[in-house]
Amino acid sequence: MHYVIGGMQNQQNIYGTQATMNVWRPVIEGFNEFSLGQVWLTSGSYKTKDLNSIEAGWQVYPEFYMDSQPRLFIFWTTDAYNLTGGYNLRGGGFVQTSKNIMVEGAILQPSVFGGDQVDLTIKIWKCFIKV
Repeated sequence: MHYVIGGMQNQQNIYGTQATMNVWRPVIEGFNEFSLGQVWLTSGSYKTKDLNSIEAGWQVYPEFYMDSQPRLFIFWTTDAYNLTGGYNLRGGGFVQTSKNIMVEGAILQPSVFGGDQVDLTIKIWKCFIKV
C-alpha cells in the first residue's frame, strides 16, 4: 500500500480545494481489490456520527466496473458512512461541471512509465446557489 496524506486543522470556513494527480492503470491482482488516487475532504467525527466526507478522483475497481480501466469517481456522506451518501451517479448531491469526462467514464490513455503522462485535476467547491 502506498499513500500520501496532507491535512490541516482550521477553525475558519473552507469552501473547497483543488488537486492535480497522475493517472495510472495499476495491475490489480484480485477481482475484489482496487486502486485509487483521490482528493478527500472531511469534517466532523466518526465518534459523534456527524462526519462529512467528499471524495473524488480516479479508481481501478474491476469488481465494480467489470474492467481494469481507470475511471472518474465521486463519493459523499454526511453521517459517517451510515445512511446518507452518494456514489458516482447513485444518490446525487453534486454538480458535474466538466464536459471532457463523465463520472464513471474511463480514462483510456493513462500515464505510461517512461512515456506520456496524464494528469487529472479535481476541484471540489461549495456551490452557493440553489441547483
